[in-house]
Amino acid sequence: MENKKGDILINFKDMFYYIISRWRSIFIGMLALTILAGGFKYWQDYRHYQHRLSAIEQQQHTQLDEESLRNANLALHYRQAYEQQMDYNTNAPLMKINAYAAPTLTVSAVVKGSQSYTAATLYRELLHDESTYIDLAKELSWDVPSSYVMELVTLSVSYEPDNAQNNAAQAVLQLRIQAPTKEECQTIQQALDKRLNTLKATVNQTAGKHTVSLTVPAFSSLLDTNLKNTQQTNISNAGALRTSLQNTEKDLTDKEKSYIEDVTSEQKPVDDASIVPPSISKKYLLLGFVGGFALFVALYAVLYLLDKYLRSEQDFQYRYTTRLFGSIPCDDNRKRCCIDRWLIHLFYPQDALLSCEDGAALIQQQIVLAARQAGVQSVFITGCAVSADDKHAAHIGAALEAAGITAQIAPCPLCVPASLDKMATADGVLLLETIGASVHETIQKEIHLAEQLGRTLLGAAIVRN
Repeated sequence: MENKKGDILINFKDMFYYIISRWRSIFIGMLALTILAGGFKYWQDYRHYQHRLSAIEQQQHTQLDEESLRNANLALHYRQAYEQQMDYNTNAPLMKINAYAAPTLTVSAVVKGSQSYTAATLYRELLHDESTYIDLAKELSWDVPSSYVMELVTLSVSYEPDNAQNNAAQAVLQLRIQAPTKEECQTIQQALDKRLNTLKATVNQTAGKHTVSLTVPAFSSLLDTNLKNTQQTNISNAGALRTSLQNTEKDLTDKEKSYIEDVTSEQKPVDDASIVPPSISKKYLLLGFVGGFALFVALYAVLYLLDKYLRSEQDFQYRYTTRLFGSIPCDDNRKRCCIDRWLIHLFYPQDALLSCEDGAALIQQQIVLAARQAGVQSVFITGCAVSADDKHAAHIGAALEAAGITAQIAPCPLCVPASLDKMATADGVLLLETIGASVHETIQKEIHLAEQLGRTLLGAAIVRN
């Protein structure tokens, strides 16, 4: 008899019974995870509760009188002004321009038409729109406020006669662009050109038809005295603010300093009514209960798939061609608790209807008939979990003896070599394997051993635990 297949048979009914029959450990695990999840949430809430109590206590200690509050607010004003000035000096593109060779680009947008004055005014308002410079900052990959970009563009409007249009007025929008590099100037200029063309349809709806023509950009890199003075003024302002801040902070009391730290860290006042004592969270209890169930069911499913032991009758039939007489319930069902009896009745109704003795009697009759048909005079009963005093093996042996067939019972010869002599002297071999105790590898070796000795393998019976 050879092994039919080496892969794994997954019988979902047996797997579900394997999992649900562990209901005691699953319930204990679910209960433990429920307590842990609820306790963890309670501990979190308790820490938060203590933190809010400490915040209220700290606020009570930092109550300031009118004069102290005025001093703290003055220092806070200087600190915020100094930080804003330092941020501007560090990040503003205007402060990064070399005033001795400032890259400057000039371009004119000439607006012609009967409503050139109105059109030019609309263009000027739209070009001063903050969204224009937000887009410019993104295009230049500058992480700065839009106001820092807006100051790089100087926009002026003038009106001139147009001789080609019989002295009709034309408006000229003068764009003067400065940036740290020539390439950045050109990027700004090109983006503003696109903006002008995009705005044309919007202006047409209000000012009527008009034309917009752009002059060729003129680039220069010269000393810019105004820019140099602006940069020096900002640097001087930062120094003056720092001095004022230092002079103010050195006279502050500890309470005033603590108040400033609370304000600058954006710590909001805590209301006594908003403090709720910690309580057991039903949501976390439910999550722990459901999560525990899912976790332990998955764990037992994995253990079932990794199990190397015999699982069921179907598992034996799937793996081996050896004749199977059936399965014997291990214990009387009346000795089990009501839940276990109900599970057996649900999954294996045939076991629930038969006692251990009745099930064994049916198997014994089949074995006696098989022994007579094979014409054997002696039978060796063995198995992975069989011992010399095994009661199921003893009942089968008694039935064989009553039929005039000699029966010998011994442990598996692979585990107890002394049993090999008994197997060699018997005419037939009967395997008695136990679910959850008999290893597939050993069963396979038992079958091969009987074949090598030339013994007749009557078949196998399974003991269900």
